[in-house]
Amino acid sequence: MASVFDEGQISYALEKIGDYIRESGSGANPEWSDTATKIIIDSLRAFAEKAEKLVVLQFAVAVALGRQGGLKGGPARAAMLTPKQRSESARKAVNARWAKSKKEES
Repeated sequence: MASVFDEGQISYALEKIGDYIRESGSGANPEWSDTATKIIIDSLRAFAEKAEKLVVLQFAVAVALGRQGGLKGGPARAAMLTPKQRSESARKAVNARWAKSKKEES
């Protein structure tokens, strides 16, 4: 993945901010520190936008993989269980559903 930041610009910006803080060099001019600050803020905004898009993409991939696994997992689990275990599991599920509906009624 390509870097969002231009290292040359960031180094320049940090140097100018340092000059402004030390009140020495060409960065002592407040206009230079404003420019340096703008470079850093613009870079951080670009980074935030790319990071946000990356998070959305990661979420979509996770949802797709989870669904894929979910579609396979139920039948695979059922195939591993004995008929008695499947019956027991189904009974537990029915009882849980009925308990939930009784709670909602009261």
